[in-house]
Amino acid sequence: MKTNRNAPELRIIAEKIESRAGKQPSGRKRAPNATENDVESFFEKWENAAKMEPSLLYSEPSFNYVPSSAVVLGDEQHLQHKKRVVAESTPQSMREMESTTRFRG
Repeated sequence: MKTNRNAPELRIIAEKIESRAGKQPSGRKRAPNATENDVESFFEKWENAAKMEPSLLYSEPSFNYVPSSAVVLGDEQHLQHKKRVVAESTPQSMREMESTTRFRG
């Protein structure tokens, strides 16, 4: 991310997420471009962290280990050990999200 912030793939990701957000039911729909702006803001935060932290990792297991690096997807252990975290308290597996998700078919 440090050198690829303007990669076309990132633009496509932001557009796809915004497109999906625009298809939500009226009770969940956000203002136009709000989701895309949030994604772009996250990418900027990630880019800035990558410039400040030469050893920034995307993720690092810390369940049975003491975290040693700054990470993009962090957890409470990273925060407690004062490691930089781009996205705090981010689920890192579907198991962590399972109880909060409902699927209708």
